[in-house]
Amino acid sequence: MLNLNNCHIPARPNTRESAIATAGQDLNQLSVKQISLKTGEVLSGRIHAELETVLVLLEGELTFNVGGTDYYMVRSSPFDDLPEALFLPAGCEWSITTTALRCSRVISCDVAIQNTGENTHSPLAICKGDITTLERGRGSYLRRINNIIGESFPARKLLCGETLNPPGNWSSYPPHKHDTDVPGLESVHEEVYVYSVAPSPGWGYQEIYSPKHGKSMVWRVKHGDACLIPFGYHPVVAAPDYSLHYFWVLAGESRKLMMNEDPHFSPSL
Repeated sequence: MLNLNNCHIPARPNTRESAIATAGQDLNQLSVKQISLKTGEVLSGRIHAELETVLVLLEGELTFNVGGTDYYMVRSSPFDDLPEALFLPAGCEWSITTTALRCSRVISCDVAIQNTGENTHSPLAICKGDITTLERGRGSYLRRINNIIGESFPARKLLCGETLNPPGNWSSYPPHKHDTDVPGLESVHEEVYVYSVAPSPGWGYQEIYSPKHGKSMVWRVKHGDACLIPFGYHPVVAAPDYSLHYFWVLAGESRKLMMNEDPHFSPSL
């Protein structure tokens, strides 16, 4: 039985590296961390051979060093600049060092992949020019999407991107879900949201509801909060006068995300 009482993970601003989700904690595939680095701070680590990983810069300026190669990234903020990211494929062990050139916030996402012995390719830097942007919806549910890792990207399970809600607007609307395997109609993908809000202090609301599980819950979300989405419909709304941005990452056996909208609401545009 999944415990939705633990699905909302509040921010821990005094913790440099906050684990958002781990295997066995409501999500089976995704492990996500939110990392805050001060100017001049160095963080070292190793990526296991059976994980594929993406490191996404939410804001700041830093250099990743992987296998002796430097990857420089900079982003003014999640609200007025496009993301940059580094993808580390499964099949190799990577030693990584991060040096912050100014205060930075990074999301690290891992998905367990069975190691087939294939050395797929080298790390892939995802630059601003690689990001696909689009608008979705209309009126009070118009929002902007930044696709970082899409279906055609050479990942095995990962999909990720960002959504930006203008003040007072909804997203993930009409409500959709992706928790049931229905060939050609719906895929199974678990998901994590990580929120940014401007100006501070600001907030939004996140709902998860599932007739199948008999659940309906709403959380007030603030800058740095996260939400695990193991199942159910999951609409989001920004409070008036506050822009709401959230990074989203999905993991599933299929590279094609098929979302099933709540039939009680009109089709999305």
